[in-house]
Amino acid sequence: MKAGIALRVAAGLMALGLIVLWVLFATELIEQAGAEPPKALLILPSLFVGLAVWAAWGAFRGEPVILILAGGLSLVPTGIVLLLMPGPARWIGILQIGLIAVGVVLLRWGREGEASAA
Repeated sequence: MKAGIALRVAAGLMALGLIVLWVLFATELIEQAGAEPPKALLILPSLFVGLAVWAAWGAFRGEPVILILAGGLSLVPTGIVLLLMPGPARWIGILQIGLIAVGVVLLRWGREGEASAA
């Protein structure tokens, strides 16, 4: 039981880290774009911040499927590209993989707990 809570807290911290990293990454890109940034530069980080908020909500509620979906949707293809970038942007992809991994572990751990209770 305590391991599940620790994993949920870890997933919540990963999601909060993703929110911070996406905001920092977006502000850096907007500053580099100059006076009029492209619309995609405003929309895509907002989408990924929304996915990170959804992952934080899933961690709070203990829903591993939400963690897997939020991590997977944000990892492909953007997170994979960011994994190849140098610097702090790489941590976005690493944390997204972490969300997927924690979601899978929680899902497997929950099913094993249900099987042993039956």
